[in-house]
Amino acid sequence: MAASDVRFFSVQPPRHWLSPALAVGLLLLCLAGSAPAQVWAKTGAPNKSWIAAASSADGNKLVAAFQGSSGGIYLSTNAGATWTAAAVPAKYWTGLASSADGGVLLAVASYNGTTGGVYTSTNSGGTWVSNAVPVNFYQMGATAVSASGKTLIVGVVVSSPGLAYYSTNMGATWSSNGLPTGGYWSSVACTGDGAVAKLAADWGGTLYSSTNGGATWANNNLGGSSILVSSADASHLFLYGSGMSVSTNWGASWQSASQPNGYMQLASSSDAKRLVGLYAGNVYVSTDFGATWLMSYAPNKTWKSIGLAADGTKMVAVPSATSDGIYVWQPPVLNYTNNAGSVTLAWPTNGTTFTLQTLPNLMATNWVNVGGSTVSNSLRQVTLPLTNDSGFYRLQSP
Repeated sequence: MAASDVRFFSVQPPRHWLSPALAVGLLLLCLAGSAPAQVWAKTGAPNKSWIAAASSADGNKLVAAFQGSSGGIYLSTNAGATWTAAAVPAKYWTGLASSADGGVLLAVASYNGTTGGVYTSTNSGGTWVSNAVPVNFYQMGATAVSASGKTLIVGVVVSSPGLAYYSTNMGATWSSNGLPTGGYWSSVACTGDGAVAKLAADWGGTLYSSTNGGATWANNNLGGSSILVSSADASHLFLYGSGMSVSTNWGASWQSASQPNGYMQLASSSDAKRLVGLYAGNVYVSTDFGATWLMSYAPNKTWKSIGLAADGTKMVAVPSATSDGIYVWQPPVLNYTNNAGSVTLAWPTNGTTFTLQTLPNLMATNWVNVGGSTVSNSLRQVTLPLTNDSGFYRLQSP
């Protein structure tokens, strides 16, 4: 390694360069491999009975809710690095949704010994307003917010009859006029401008669609609908019930997809190319519109809820447990320490296992593993001496 500039550059996974620049010796590092080049990390949020999570489009503004007689909501503005408690009443919170910029937040609570309700914030969770929506339903959990934040949808999971409510003015007023009744609405979705909206009914129900901002609704006659995710323009739709059904033409036609049964929840990037599914104690990721899936190497837990960034490279997730934390899935941060005559490179050991590899120059093609690593405080690290030679390094995932 030459004693000149050390620079880390950043592009998108699965192969990308890390930043920022520093001054020690020329190191060129990248991430490579077929597995998702992100890692899971438990954040510093307190252990709670978390129930729901949501993310802004850039993955920086996160919101999570926990249940219980003193249930509450926590907020992060730095991708989960730190969390603060929101000024909301203690309730049995059951659902969350966020606008693209994280400015408009929607939270719903169920009736469980205390009054339920629908709450909105238009300043990233700084203040919250209780909305005039019927509150004493057993379970309200299906929520959606358009990217603009103007359109909000709430689906009542259990009531008689099953109802849904629609707002086109950031929650100032709500209506159920024209919306279908009788369904146990387990999933709702809408386009970025709110013009196209979808309601999926659990327990053998069907899928309803609106293409005129919720004025009228049509039954798509898709039985067994339960979990629904959509691209930002609703051109790609993924509907999960007893199996997976996929539409790539705004719901005009559907095809069956061969995917494992048992997904608890799905989430989609804005273009639907990247999908995430909670299944069998792990979190699975697809980067090809659901054609193939890979494990994200999440901790083995019964995951309850996920929030995905618009580009699909960042995620927040909460497990179903009486006391656990909030987890984030992000590109790993490469830490470095400038020593006297050497530099130490370190990367997280949680999640995917990465191996440090080196080349003498970029004209070469035979990457060689770098040995001698040690593990300390959940970081794998390698100390490299400074020499008069240049070296190029990358992190290779399985």
